[in-house]
Amino acid sequence: MEHISRAVEYLGQSENEIWRLAVIQSGMEGGQAAEIWQILCREVESVREQASKAAEPIFRYGPQLIDDWALGSSAMYCKR
Repeated sequence: MEHISRAVEYLGQSENEIWRLAVIQSGMEGGQAAEIWQILCREVESVREQASKAAEPIFRYGPQLIDDWALGSSAMYCKR
């Protein structure tokens, strides 16, 4: 429930109050309405963690795709 409170607090800083009202209403209804927002919060937290883990190697090594390398070929090598 704490992560929902943090999400609502963040949304409260937004100019779009409709989102805040939707979160509050879903929390009051509970059940599936609240679960959807909890799933969304977990997904956002997961993406934020993944981005945080990727930031340092991207900064340090600056990986780039080769300009003339076809994307299909890249996928074939990644599967190996």
